Amino acid sequence: AAYGIWSRTKGQGISVFLPIILYLGGVLILFKGIAAARMVESGRFVFDYEPGYWADFLMPMLLFALCMALSAKRWPSILSRVAPFAFGIYLCHPIFLDLAEIWMRSTALAPTAQILTKITLVLPATCALVVLISKSSALAWTIGLGPLPWVPFLGSRNVRPN
Repeated sequence: AAYGIWSRTKGQGISVFLPIILYLGGVLILFKGIAAARMVESGRFVFDYEPGYWADFLMPMLLFALCMALSAKRWPSILSRVAPFAFGIYLCHPIFLDLAEIWMRSTALAPTAQILTKITLVLPATCALVVLISKSSALAWTIGLGPLPWVPFLGSRNVRPN
């Protein structure tokens, strides 16, 4: 629905909502901070702090609204070139995250060092895999970077991509 509004208005006038979006984002981050503090204090995941749950649930929607509100700004062209890879990175990162966690299970690293190690290992490996998959015409469609393959057994209803 939000994208429909944005596409009909060509992004005009949405930037007036930027202060509201930023304020709500700050409130959600505050709730996430409280939830994080409760987790650190108790040493377990806090599932009963409802504002933290709603912050997790609403943050992607708010980030999407922020992107729409800032769409009229001039952004570096590299963002347009790398944006299509974001979905593939989202889809492929669990592979390397699990491998990193398996590799680190017997290490005695501090939690912060574990997180930094995971980021250092997982992000480059995932990006490399996504670029590799994007180069394959048979697999690129699996991560949203290529046309769907033509499947002969579906009959004439399936139109072969150009």
